[in-house]
Amino acid sequence: MKILRPTLLVAFAAAIVGLAAIAASPMVRPGPVSEATDTMVTPPTPRPTQQPSKGEEIYLLTCRMCHETGTQGAPRLGNQEEWKERLPKGRKTLLKHSLEGFGAMPAKGGHVTLTKKEVSLALNFMLAKLR
Repeated sequence: MKILRPTLLVAFAAAIVGLAAIAASPMVRPGPVSEATDTMVTPPTPRPTQQPSKGEEIYLLTCRMCHETGTQGAPRLGNQEEWKERLPKGRKTLLKHSLEGFGAMPAKGGHVTLTKKEVSLALNFMLAKLR
């Protein structure tokens, strides 16, 4: 117990001296953000980009492979001449063909996990490009 007491006193004295040294040291303040000026530099605000619609996203991921190039007779996006025989059948029939497949086109464009709503949105996007 006698050996422990002097050790504790030395440790306590060292802690007091350390705290006194910290308290006496000057406070460090950060300098200006930019060396050229004392004003803070703010990053530019990004320009908002137009996000594709859900129908366009589905078209880009699923339909574009065939409807951009006209693969196996697929009517190309925005090409009224290639759509003229299909349009008179009406949107309901076009949606049915899109969902179930028709000719060389596989059901749902080969993306079987698409919902009826998603296929409908992609069809709406494609039909809007004909206007």
